[in-house]
Amino acid sequence: MQIALFFLLGILSLFIAVEDFRSRKISLIVLLLWLLSALGSVLLKHSLKEVFFNAALNCLFVLIVFFILTVYSSAKEKKIINIIDTKIGMGDFIFFLVLGISFSPSNYILFFAASSFLTLIWAISARLLYPKSSKEIPLAGALAVQFIFLLSLRIFISGFDLYGDAWIINFLFNNF
Repeated sequence: MQIALFFLLGILSLFIAVEDFRSRKISLIVLLLWLLSALGSVLLKHSLKEVFFNAALNCLFVLIVFFILTVYSSAKEKKIINIIDTKIGMGDFIFFLVLGISFSPSNYILFFAASSFLTLIWAISARLLYPKSSKEIPLAGALAVQFIFLLSLRIFISGFDLYGDAWIINFLFNNF
């Protein structure tokens, strides 16, 4: 069942990526299906209480980051800016929130930071290579592609778990 749900998450993530890269929009129905698949996958191994606690922490993290970005953008523009309307799409914001169901808080913060950095590098490179291309960044699509990569690691590497922190601790203690 776990593999089937991972496969479904991969297909839905691919659909989100293609949709976002093509039209810069993502379907709310696909996001809902993604959320339900992720929830089912995580609940196979973890308690409902743990899942909702971790999801709440991850959502709180996203809200804090977006609040800080809103304050920064508003101060820079010298007027109140709603970054979800002007800088980041609603689909991107919702995808950040629903992604949180699949990660422990420490893994989510690591994914959030690393995927944001990699997406920024990709966007800058694309802009340099194709200066006439759209200035909009398909953020949810880029996140979905990176999530597919993590799903692949989860399937093929024993001990790699998006919901457990043991792999981070082992990596840190064995390499530093």
